[in-house]
Formats: sequence, C-alpha cells, structure tokens
Amino acid sequence: MPDLKAPARTLVAIGSGRRVTLNRLAMPAVLLFLARETSNDGAPVIARLREDYPLAEQVLMASIVDLHIVPRLVRGVAEAAMRVAYDKAVERFPHEFKPPQPDMKMDPADYIIILPDWDAAVTREFGVRNPSRAPAAVVLDRFGLIAGKQEGGDLTGFAHSCLQQIVQPGSLEK
Repeated sequence: MPDLKAPARTLVAIGSGRRVTLNRLAMPAVLLFLARETSNDGAPVIARLREDYPLAEQVLMASIVDLHIVPRLVRGVAEAAMRVAYDKAVERFPHEFKPPQPDMKMDPADYIIILPDWDAAVTREFGVRNPSRAPAAVVLDRFGLIAGKQEGGDLTGFAHSCLQQIVQPGSLEK
C-alpha cells in the first residue's frame, strides 16, 4: 500500500489566525474531525493525549470542524461563535493545563487550534465520511504521512497507539 500524505491544504485557525498547512507541519499531528453535533467530543481526547504529550513541540493537536452546512450568509455568525468558544478556552487554559515545569510559558494558541473547513474539502480529502455522526481522528507523522485514521469509537486509544509508533511520550520525536 502506498504511503498516503496529508493534502496540501492550508486552513486558518480561529482566534489566533495562524495558517496551518497540513502537509507541511514538520511534526507529528493528531487531527480531530468534528462537526457542530460532535464539537464537544474533541476536547476530552486532546486533554487525555496531552497528559502523555504535554508539549506543543511534540505533537500538534487540532480540531478540523466541518462547516459545509453553514450557508455563506451566516458564516460570520458561525465564526463569531467559534471565536467566543476559543476565547473561553483561552481563559480556562491556565487552570486546565498544567505545564510539565512550573516556570514554563505556554501560548494557548499552540494548544487550542480550531480549524474551520467551510466546504468540507479537507474532511473529504482525508476520507472522513460524516463527522456529524461520528468524530474521526487522523494521525500524521512529521513528514505529513498518514499514520492512521479512525472514525468513531475510542479515538483517544487509537491516537495514542499511533503516536507511540512515531513519538516518545515526554520527549521530542523518536
């Protein structure tokens, strides 16, 4: 089976405005594919994975939100709602995320990454069928190759298993 690479797509993160080019991350990544109906399913997965991979330099973790159902006329409203959610997460960040060393400065923008997929093109290119019914996880290695994909089920266990193959917990890459 040939190696499957992440698509050469760039998404802009809500809140931070960072541009994330999926095939050029240069680090392992866990991409959670969500929709409005499953939007609350991502944070617990990321929180659990961050226990073993606490540094953003180790593993990028991002939520890609399929928003193709949102009409163009109300995209501004949807984006504003996501910004409010981002701002609330940033507010909670110092209380919910404890750095591995007490004196470490952590930028919430490195840890709270919400990437809107307005036309579901990225969702489709990764082969995710219906994130409104079942969230999905895709794990990428540092070269942008897909290490694994799962829709529904234990996404935390799946992502953890994939990450164990490509990165050591508590340290930088293998």
